[in-house]
Amino acid sequence: MPELLDKPISIRFEGAVVEHLKRVARYEAFERDADVTVADLIRESVLQVYPMPKEADTAVEDAD
Repeated sequence: MPELLDKPISIRFEGAVVEHLKRVARYEAFERDADVTVADLIRESVLQVYPMPKEADTAVEDAD
């Protein structure tokens, strides 16, 4: 996970989904013995489903 997270986005979920994500975050925190937030779960999930292409890694750095 990159340390510099500088592009915020906002999304909305139904209340039941948020509560589910909170439960999953608590479970993952226990399993990993580390803090895990709902935002961490969402970031990990997005990158798992939509991995960054290799050439985009350098293009994103060059664009900044």
